Amino acid sequence: MTQDKQLPQAKELEELILGAILINPKSINQVLGILPSNSFFDASNRIIYDSMLRLNGESKPIDLATVVNQLNSEGKLSTVGGANKVVELTNRVVSADNIEYHSRIVLEKYIHRKVIEISHNTINNAYKSDSDALELLSGLSSDISAISMLTETTESENFTQHISSIVKDVYAAKDGKVINGIKTPLKQLNERFGGWQDSDLIIMAARPAMGKTALALQLASYPVFFEKKKIMMFSLEMSAKQLTARVLSQELEIPANRFTRDATYMDLKDLSKKLEEREWVYNNNFIIDDRAGLDVNQLVAKVKTSNLDAKIDMVVIDYLQLLVDKSVKGNREQEISSISRKLKGLAKDLNIPVIALSQLSRSVESRGGDKIPMLSDLRESGAIEQDADIVIFLHRPEYYGNTMDESGESLEGKASIITAKYRAGGVGTDIVQFDKKFTKFRNEESDNYFDRDTIKPNESFEDTPF
Repeated sequence: MTQDKQLPQAKELEELILGAILINPKSINQVLGILPSNSFFDASNRIIYDSMLRLNGESKPIDLATVVNQLNSEGKLSTVGGANKVVELTNRVVSADNIEYHSRIVLEKYIHRKVIEISHNTINNAYKSDSDALELLSGLSSDISAISMLTETTESENFTQHISSIVKDVYAAKDGKVINGIKTPLKQLNERFGGWQDSDLIIMAARPAMGKTALALQLASYPVFFEKKKIMMFSLEMSAKQLTARVLSQELEIPANRFTRDATYMDLKDLSKKLEEREWVYNNNFIIDDRAGLDVNQLVAKVKTSNLDAKIDMVVIDYLQLLVDKSVKGNREQEISSISRKLKGLAKDLNIPVIALSQLSRSVESRGGDKIPMLSDLRESGAIEQDADIVIFLHRPEYYGNTMDESGESLEGKASIITAKYRAGGVGTDIVQFDKKFTKFRNEESDNYFDRDTIKPNESFEDTPF
């Protein structure tokens, strides 16, 4: 730490805050949501504040006698300067009117100190020859995010408002009209999950040729084109140009090979017309990173850095097993465990959904019968299954030669989206259509995307009791 400069602090304000709590114990509620105990610079003030927090947490009164007694029982009374020190705090303040304002200044000084500490540690680590640059960047980004969270405040609603909000959501959900997460183009998924929810890690797994990348592209591009969201997609297997061609194939409904090897067969007038009609495809909020062999720490750092410029609404990764984690020195299973944990951490830190595609083991194909995937088929399944909030499998029976179900109905052109794990709800299977020509998944009852005018949560409903 730099020695020739005094660290930012506001010791006098710390004492005013403690004195205000002593003369008006209820004022501690104004401080609780602002000041963690380590935001107090002076050690004695920090110890006294901790004692007050313990008394408050145990629903005990806070006054001179109880605080002195608490400090004495903890063997810390002499450390803070004795009972006289506590008494002096009340002589410095006449009211608690400005306690919130003072608390925010103390918090600001604490944030300044944390920035100095983080910068100092980062510089020292950067000088070390054996330090991992990607891990250094990721750690710095996480530290900055943690500090930023200290400045976030939310306005409390009363309990009646919460009840009203919940009941309206229930009425909307009953009619299949509520989607409070990131909307998908498939009605069944919207109804099952209510859209992809913030902080969730979603694992979408399948064997090759099931359409993982095709579905991932639809899940990523739809909210960009029709919901004005900003989505980042990391493709470790296909180039950004290849993925863009597939998106155009899905949106313009032109066979994908017309954009590549069979471009000579492209109807240019039809292409121009469709591009004009579907102008939404010209959208820079769909960001594709196609670097191969990407390190998970580098991925996390890039997302967090991009999020500083403009909020990222969702991240899609194709696919998990192609990521590496150079900071892990153990075996591949330990590396995958670290990767899945860091992806879940990314979802929580930025409060966004993260969708990661995953390969299934060959045991699916060696199994007899309908070859429906199960959780044990996930490669390195223990860590992935544990960290995931949702695990879905993509399965196309006709790929394995199964063209009829048990009731004799055709399975041609059908795909099963199997929810094998859902931390917030029930599991089950949703049947959708798969259009091979455009490698596009559709709702069974219609060729169109889910109604874009769907009612949002908390709108007014005539038949609700609130």
